[in-house]
Amino acid sequence: MSKFFDRKIEVIIGNRRWAYPYIDIDFSIKFDSDTIPDEAEVTLYNLSPTSVAQISKGTGIIVNAGYGTDTGTILSGVISDVFTSQNGVDKETKIKALNITQQYLNKTIYKTYHAGVKADYIIASLLALAGNLKANTLQLSNNVTYQRGFVASGKILNNLTRIARDCNSRFLVRGSAINFIPNQQGFQMGFLLSASTGLISVDKIDKSDSVATHKIEMLLNHAIAPYSLLQIKSKDLNGTVLVIEGEHKSDFTTSVEVRTL
Repeated sequence: MSKFFDRKIEVIIGNRRWAYPYIDIDFSIKFDSDTIPDEAEVTLYNLSPTSVAQISKGTGIIVNAGYGTDTGTILSGVISDVFTSQNGVDKETKIKALNITQQYLNKTIYKTYHAGVKADYIIASLLALAGNLKANTLQLSNNVTYQRGFVASGKILNNLTRIARDCNSRFLVRGSAINFIPNQQGFQMGFLLSASTGLISVDKIDKSDSVATHKIEMLLNHAIAPYSLLQIKSKDLNGTVLVIEGEHKSDFTTSVEVRTL
């Protein structure tokens, strides 16, 4: 469980970056399987007037979170509203945003990489060029070395697809989650979830407007997204479930509604 210490949060808006624990940051970032952009709310505390003035409606916003060196993007969006107010001794800047990951990946670029460059290096570089995005999972079947270098041109999305194919791997985007997995893993990603790997609670639910059968809470996992498969081991539920919807929260939990398979 030691891997769940050293919590990290970074918020990037335009060319500015704020990071926890240097400032306090709260967030609630929802995700689901429909085609409507997911909603998020991010609160930054006690910013300077100059910083507040740089946050405006229509500006891009990235939120990366995780533990130590294991961080990933949980929001790649655009600000839909922002307002600042005083709450006791704290000044709160509340930001509402919509997730638009595909638009970030559709950015057009031209960049050359030197001979001998590795595929994983290019992937990280291209995601950074897209807007400081980070892969949630980067597991390549074969981390190809491009002996004659690599030229990335056109949409970042297309270049990442090409690299994944070269590496006999799959490139999947679900919500804000960006994942590279081995081909033999198929189109589904699985996570083993038990008390020792971050499981907090499992509760049955019965909602007339949803196919979900259980609500599961776990320690924050930035790679969880719609259609993720979870292998649950607990006294209340044992087996495989499919994620329908969920939420990442700044108390470093991820809660999901799932369907048993």
